[in-house]
Amino acid sequence: MEKMVQELWSFEMGETPSSEPVVSERRVLVGSCDGRIFCLDGEKGRKLWEYETRGWVSQPLVDSGYVFFGSYDGRVCCLDLVSGKKRWEFATGGAIRSRPEKIGQEIFIGSESDRIYCLEAETGTRKSSRRWGDLIWTTQKAGAFFYVNALRSGGGGKLSCVDLPDLEVRWSFQSGEMLHLPSVDRGYVYTSDEGGRVYCLREEDGGEVWRYKRDWGSAGPVVAWEGKVYGGGQDGKLLSLDGETGEKLWAFQSRGEIGQGPAVSDRAIYFGSCDKKIYALDHSGEKRWDFETQGKVTFSPTVEGNRIYVSSLDKNIYCLCEI
Repeated sequence: MEKMVQELWSFEMGETPSSEPVVSERRVLVGSCDGRIFCLDGEKGRKLWEYETRGWVSQPLVDSGYVFFGSYDGRVCCLDLVSGKKRWEFATGGAIRSRPEKIGQEIFIGSESDRIYCLEAETGTRKSSRRWGDLIWTTQKAGAFFYVNALRSGGGGKLSCVDLPDLEVRWSFQSGEMLHLPSVDRGYVYTSDEGGRVYCLREEDGGEVWRYKRDWGSAGPVVAWEGKVYGGGQDGKLLSLDGETGEKLWAFQSRGEIGQGPAVSDRAIYFGSCDKKIYALDHSGEKRWDFETQGKVTFSPTVEGNRIYVSSLDKNIYCLCEI
């Protein structure tokens, strides 16, 4: 097979990464499980700065020259993108797994303190908060709304669609298993659970349109793109489903669990596997190329143009270039 990808650089973190890379303004940012966040030069992969916290670091958000992230130490931090110097921090009192979301001039984030917080992006001052009632696992903005993924006190998962900035719940969807954060496309919300099910819900009211059950094992997070739904699972298969009907269109078999959703572009579908590889498929499910790292790839890749940035459990960040 003709070579279709090459490694441009790799950076050794010295610790396991805690999220997929984020790329902004020719810089690559990624957190680590030992409480550090790294900023790398996107062209050469050299370290520009690092900042140390006291806990596992969430995926960062970069906006208007600042880096926002949460940590297992319960703090939300804002750093200067160029210098890495701290601008502010806010203590929530509970571990944070999700990246912050910025809407207008406000930062929204949930923590295990059982609250959703609204902070001023400029200063980190708390504007409002809401007690949730269930254990907040992850939060995310998708489409027009904010979603809260929680573990119910009686067991199972609950996905809630929330209006901003008032934090009022529009609707909730429950499953007997832990749910993943959603992907939104064409008025539908797609999510999946640890029981191997993929769900299609109406964005307006959360009504279930269809569900699909994988043949075996748990389902990873799904990504919806132009009427198709893509997702991996414990069985190592990446599936493509029809977004309107839930019909399976094709499946690609890797040799390891696929624990996170793929990145999708006009060019290809990119995903990592616990077989230590990153894969690129065309939209018919045929393999374009794969690239092997020295550790499991448990995070989604990040695609910018013809470059693919990958976090691997071999403690390296890779920058690949499609030829």
